[in-house]
Formats: sequence, C-alpha cells, structure tokens
Amino acid sequence: MAAALERNPPVVPMPQWSNIIGCARAVVAILVLACTAAATGIWGGSPPFDIALFTSSATLLVFAYYFVALSHSPGLYNRWAVLILETVGTLLWLVSLATLAGWSAHHSGGPPTGYGFWHAQFAPADVGLQTHPHSNNRKTGIAFAGTAAGLSGLELALFAITLATFGLALDRQREGERGPTSAPAGAHPAAGEKVAQDKKPGKPISEPVVV
Repeated sequence: MAAALERNPPVVPMPQWSNIIGCARAVVAILVLACTAAATGIWGGSPPFDIALFTSSATLLVFAYYFVALSHSPGLYNRWAVLILETVGTLLWLVSLATLAGWSAHHSGGPPTGYGFWHAQFAPADVGLQTHPHSNNRKTGIAFAGTAAGLSGLELALFAITLATFGLALDRQREGERGPTSAPAGAHPAAGEKVAQDKKPGKPISEPVVV
C-alpha cells in the first residue's frame, strides 16, 4: 500500500471555489487567444503576440489535463507535475502581460505610416522594412492587443491565487503523510510514564501515615 501511494500520491485537496477559478482561467485564456489572433491578423507576427498565443494555448491544454486526470483517469494525476505547471504558467502569464502591455504602450503613440518621400520601384516591405496598416485598422489592432494585455493581468492573478492555494494544500498534505513527530531527545517523560517508573518492583513506595 505504501509503495502504491508513493507511485500514485493522493490528489491534493482543494477548496470548492477552485473549480470556479479553473473554469474562469479557461474562459480568459480563450479571450486572450482570440484578441491576440485578431491583433496578429492586423499587424502581423510579433514576439509579444507569439508569447501570448503560446501561453493561452498551453493554458487550455493544462485545463484539459486537469479535467481528464481528475474526472476520468486518476492515474494521470501527479501533484508535483501540477505544482510545476502552475509555477510555469504563472511565469508565462507574467511575461505575456509585460510584453503585450509594452507593445500596446509603444504603438499607442502612433508610429509612422510611411517612410517620407519614397521614390522607388519597390515597396518598403520588399527590402525588409516594416510597414504599418492604415489608421483605422491600426487603432483596432492596438485595441485588441491592449484588451489581451488586460486579460493577461486577470489571468496572472487567477494563476497566482491557484498557485498559492495549491502550495498550502500540498504542504498540509505532506505534513499529514509524515504523521506525528517523535518527542525530542531530553524531553521530560509524561505523567503516566513517571508513575510507572515509581511503581517499579523493588522500590519502596512511601505511604501516608495516619495519626
């Protein structure tokens, strides 16, 4: 039994409201994925967009793993894997928030739409220069990126709450598995043990004298 528990440790108990947070994380990840995909369609590929797309997709895969492991295949559950996933997910959402917010703030100032008096038979994009969409589309793309940044901040808060709650629950579970700790060396014996020692054979026990 002990070997089986070591191979498949029990599920870490979590409060009921953690299910609501888990579903909320999946919904927010879908919204971030949609907003980032829309911004990518307008502005083209960019490292902040790539990071956000990867993070939101990975969050949905983690949600699917939790659902399958906790509902249908308990053998897939591993508390240390969950701890690693929650930690990495929190860091990825922090990076996504920082990069998306920085990109949105940089482009909100209105980057140039052209390269001055361009007189050539080829376009700027033909020589590797970055071109920007028209004003209306540009503002729409920035709005999508800014919305994705705000939702990333919300997702980061949800991941941080889950990570802290899971860490505390895992620590309590580990303490329960260790069992009661033995008395330290040099500790005084309990009262029952002292009475038993006083009643050892061969040792006279003084009795009260009645006058």
